[in-house]
Amino acid sequence: MRADTRLPPYLPYPRFLLQADLTQTAKLLYALLLDRATLSQANGWLDEGGRIYLVFPIEKIAAALDRSTMTVKTALSELEDAGLIKRRRSGFSKPNRIYVKMPPDGQKTFQVTDRKPSSTARPIPAAGAVPTTASLNGQAQSPAMGGVIRRMCCSCRR
Repeated sequence: MRADTRLPPYLPYPRFLLQADLTQTAKLLYALLLDRATLSQANGWLDEGGRIYLVFPIEKIAAALDRSTMTVKTALSELEDAGLIKRRRSGFSKPNRIYVKMPPDGQKTFQVTDRKPSSTARPIPAAGAVPTTASLNGQAQSPAMGGVIRRMCCSCRR
């Protein structure tokens, strides 16, 4: 690259996303939505409260990211749970309005629920380990191993 080299079109990728506890698809989607928000800003797409919104149908997002619509829906939910976007329904058979939010200054991590296994999960013991007690929640416990071995059937407790 030289000083006079023209850069190709690119998406803004905020640095806080590097440390965010989000999937790569959610991070990429946020960058795409942020880019689209700048277009909405230029076109004057403001709601009654003066907030910039964008209209971006899920099918078009999926095509832009080369992902399935289910993957896009999951990533949108993840961004909403993290507080990085807000979706508002526009009416029957119309795409939602999406409001892109900025994180508070200094916030680098975002709480995401049910995305990946808990870091406190205990390892599964080797084959042949026999549970010795059953807890009330239906999980077999092995005092020797100190943790959950397997999920027991709820009806027969095997």
